[in-house]
Amino acid sequence: MMDTPTTRSSHTEPVPRGGGWACLAGTATGCLAARAAGLRISLPVALGTLALTSLGWADDHVGVPAAPRLAAQVGVGLTAGAAAGHPVLGTGLAPVIVNMVNFMDGINGMTALTTAVWGASATVVGTRSENVAVTVLGAALGGSALGFLPHNLRSRRMFLGDVGSYFIGTSMALTTLLPGLPGPARLRLLAPLLPYALDTGATLIIRALRGENVMEAHRQHLYQRLANEAGWGHATVALAYAGAAAACATAAHRAVALDRARPMAARIG
Repeated sequence: MMDTPTTRSSHTEPVPRGGGWACLAGTATGCLAARAAGLRISLPVALGTLALTSLGWADDHVGVPAAPRLAAQVGVGLTAGAAAGHPVLGTGLAPVIVNMVNFMDGINGMTALTTAVWGASATVVGTRSENVAVTVLGAALGGSALGFLPHNLRSRRMFLGDVGSYFIGTSMALTTLLPGLPGPARLRLLAPLLPYALDTGATLIIRALRGENVMEAHRQHLYQRLANEAGWGHATVALAYAGAAAACATAAHRAVALDRARPMAARIG
């Protein structure tokens, strides 16, 4: 599959897309290795992720209308959320994160770097929460993103495609819905996505206020303006957003650590 540039593209020459399948293969290999070692991996997460990844692949190939795409995202979120005891949260979280990652995957290295940060943060969350599934999924997804990065950041040999953004977004959303996680842990899983959420939210609001069709493809995100009109370049902008994601994750982890330290300080006093 070739990604032929259009007026809204940030590249000027056709580039192969579909690299998300490689990320799925890498993540699946890590999860299967963990399973062989006796660690349990969530079946709803695996099935839901595979379903929406396949939807992204279909959208790359032939294009899928927005309504069925949204219906599938809501359905997967509802199913996974219900399995974890949070059907309402899943119904909203899955389509929001999947589409947010899809919208923000528009320049080289952007989503791979942010996913690597998210994976590292999720590994810490899983370890501290003693949730093996979160630890494994965080490490496997982050590792697959790092493996893909050399093929995308500078060399631009391949794009993730919708198959990749759907895979990554679904993995993040369904990992956040895993059972056994306390509320603060779920918030820490979402913290690295705050820069994506702010960029996407602000862009949609501005376009809506202008009377533009928010569902129409465009090149008005802040990261696109910085990379193209402002001349920052893809690598600089991707590193800046990944740095912001790391800062948000660090702040979230520090806030939890301070909150845990307060009762201990009170007891000592």
